[in-house]
Amino acid sequence: MDYAHEATEAARGVALDGAAGCDTRPTIAPAFSVAQMDALALGLRGGAFDAVCSSHLIEHFVDPSPHVAELARVTADTGTAYFLTPNAPADFENPFHLRLFGPADLADLLAAHFEDVWVGGVDATDEVKADFAARRAKARRLLRLDVFDLRHRVPRSWYVALYTRLLPVAYALVARRAQDGTSRITAEDWFVTEHVDETTLVLFAVCRSPRR
Repeated sequence: MDYAHEATEAARGVALDGAAGCDTRPTIAPAFSVAQMDALALGLRGGAFDAVCSSHLIEHFVDPSPHVAELARVTADTGTAYFLTPNAPADFENPFHLRLFGPADLADLLAAHFEDVWVGGVDATDEVKADFAARRAKARRLLRLDVFDLRHRVPRSWYVALYTRLLPVAYALVARRAQDGTSRITAEDWFVTEHVDETTLVLFAVCRSPRR
């Protein structure tokens, strides 16, 4: 089945941030609608969707189970739900990541809401991993300047605010190091795999038969 073609016929996106949803509209097909909703209480009819995807979202909840339950609720009995989240050992310090998963942890969470759960990974070529490792090494050198670990001692809201303001600056500096200011990484450098180890960058789960 041509899932890309089907998606352009009737698809709906949900954004937690209203601005994110507005930024998406100009770049997507006219049949694709975007709405801002509470990820723990979706304003969508139960069993309404043949395919549902939660991408890099569950790590932002202290308890992501209610969000997974909502996706199971709106997934059709014969539908499929997809989840993507950072692989805990490969993740780098991010104050917005409140709950990280390994493959077994993710499978246990999803199995409470779906009868059929497969967990693999989205991995990358050695060149991509080397690029990520180099960036993280630079970030670790910067973090060493915080010799008293103040970022973990101040109120969390201060750390989040500082992180939010400095991250775009860090991205800009990294981009300038490329010869033409663009990344050399392309979609061809990424692949889905059944083999997950500590270097796998992203966990990818496919879930069917939602529990009612």
